[in-house]
Amino acid sequence: LEKKLTSVGKSLSLKLTAPLAALGGVSLHLADVQAKAEAKVQQALKVTNQAVGYNFRQLADYASELQGKTLFGDETARLLAFTNITGENFKRTQALALDLATALEMDLGSASLQLGKALSDPATKLSSLSRAGIAFSKEQTEVIKKLAETGDIAKAQAMILDELERKF
Repeated sequence: LEKKLTSVGKSLSLKLTAPLAALGGVSLHLADVQAKAEAKVQQALKVTNQAVGYNFRQLADYASELQGKTLFGDETARLLAFTNITGENFKRTQALALDLATALEMDLGSASLQLGKALSDPATKLSSLSRAGIAFSKEQTEVIKKLAETGDIAKAQAMILDELERKF
């Protein structure tokens, strides 16, 4: 009986301990990935002198909010490199990057980069969105370029974002 109990105990221990150990390993890996993503965001904020108009805590809260609505994680560092996408336009761009990546089955980094480029320089880079199948009418393009050329980048960005929100 003692031998049988020992055998059952070993078997149960292996069946319980192995998955728990694996789960612990996965948890440590995910914590490391999260820590690296947060470090990237903090570094981007430092390098850009918080040009985005939000501090780390505000961005983390917003990223967590988005994370509950999407399949993607909460890394926002790539968009922070575009220092003239700020305030509400930044938040809208981040949400649209998630939508774009999902709808077009692309990775979040590529979607963020594509949007970031087009929004940072609408006068010359708006057409880059056409590679993702996003086209603007001739009239829209002219208005967006005119706004950007006259220095009203935020308004040009808002117009682009409005159209993307309609499409995605």
